[in-house]
Amino acid sequence: MFLIQNKFIKSIFIVGVFFLLPLILFAQQSKKSRVLFLLDASSSMTYNWSENYSRFDIASNILLRIVDSIYSLNPEVEFALRTYGATYPAIEKNCTDTRLEVPFNLQNINQINTRLKSISPVGYSPIAYSLKQASNNELNNASLYDYSIIFITDGGESCNGDVCATFQEFIKKKIKITPYIIGLDKNEQLNLLYDCMGNYLKVAEPHDIDMAIQTIVNANRPLLDKPKVLNISPTFSNTSAIKK
Repeated sequence: MFLIQNKFIKSIFIVGVFFLLPLILFAQQSKKSRVLFLLDASSSMTYNWSENYSRFDIASNILLRIVDSIYSLNPEVEFALRTYGATYPAIEKNCTDTRLEVPFNLQNINQINTRLKSISPVGYSPIAYSLKQASNNELNNASLYDYSIIFITDGGESCNGDVCATFQEFIKKKIKITPYIIGLDKNEQLNLLYDCMGNYLKVAEPHDIDMAIQTIVNANRPLLDKPKVLNISPTFSNTSAIKK
């Protein structure tokens, strides 16, 4: 009697594990990837980067090329765009000037491109405040999404915010990949300023652009090369059947 009961319990356990396995695999592999761009739209981004292009022109070009490169590897990645300094002129010294320009969505490169064309860099650089807003509003569901941040700027904080402390407290635990900071100024101090956040890439010459884009795309491959979600159909006649 005890032997029969023991076999029955084992059978129930095996069946339970078999039916739970698809749910476990789904939970492990079904997180979607989201990439947030934080873009500097302060007044200094109107300065010339080259003879024919402003810093904001180059930033927009790099941003769109990164999106396009990532889409070529994984069209299911979602992108969003947040700016700072795009609303109030620098003379007002507005330290809450940040906004979400384009929310996370699939295949939204055209929307991002259209929005970039309408942005006028005019304001201050409340970077720490912008990071906190991004944490509260865009990076707020790490149980469902793997997040990555790409930050494009030409300078530092204007509002006495502590960028490093804000990143450590509000951002670091929410992202999957170490952030990349693209610096559009030749000032070597920016590398030291953003060392606490992640990897700094100076883009001061035309040949720096392709290298920066490729570096960022390669760094984000853990988000891009995810295995497909397994669709396991339980069957008692063939328990090894796994459909991809």
